[in-house]
Amino acid sequence: MSEVPYGTLYDIANGNTQFEKIGIGVFMKIAHGLGMTAEELYYGWPTRVEYADPRQEKLNGCYEVLNEESKETIAGVVASFAADPERRTVKDAPWLEADEEPMEIAV
Repeated sequence: MSEVPYGTLYDIANGNTQFEKIGIGVFMKIAHGLGMTAEELYYGWPTRVEYADPRQEKLNGCYEVLNEESKETIAGVVASFAADPERRTVKDAPWLEADEEPMEIAV
């Protein structure tokens, strides 16, 4: 798991090494291996990101309840919108791949 030796994980899980005593490097590797942030691993709950724009809050809330296929569809639609310079407020979008084509949406 995430480059942490099995023996180290075993010692932590069995209480031979106190979790609070492990180094930050090992801690971060464990969090990454579990797909968590360091904060989530330390405090035991996922943090909720809040956005200033209520529309983004609404989008994220809706996205979280979708199945994987629907998430892929939504990501494609949004990428298509973002690939169109006329729809962007930021005209230079270096995160978009140069060959990205707008997605056709069946209506």
